[in-house]
Amino acid sequence: MWNNTKIQIKMKTYIDNPIFMEILDTLATDITELTFGENAYISSREEMKFTDKAQDYYNDMYDEYEGLFNNFEVYSSNEGTPKKQSDVIKELWSELQALKRTLIDNHRDVWSQIQNK
Repeated sequence: MWNNTKIQIKMKTYIDNPIFMEILDTLATDITELTFGENAYISSREEMKFTDKAQDYYNDMYDEYEGLFNNFEVYSSNEGTPKKQSDVIKELWSELQALKRTLIDNHRDVWSQIQNK
């Protein structure tokens, strides 16, 4: 009776908070720059910052990517025992490859822009 039963156990992965935030920031910044192009930033001598529309988009993308990672059981950790970043990449490699395939198949122009960066 139990021989054909498959049990899938998902383990939660925790990434040190600064690294987790840097990953989310990089993803959100890249997609914001790709979406808004030259209109993403207000240029001044003191600093480069997003326009109001681009900043709102960035905030939405940051939250969306955080939710995506959480759906894959990857969370920010302030604890002293996070998994090594390489372990996280190995565990998520197939999901990342599926995301890459989706970009190539359905968003070829975005994929080209990413490749040319």
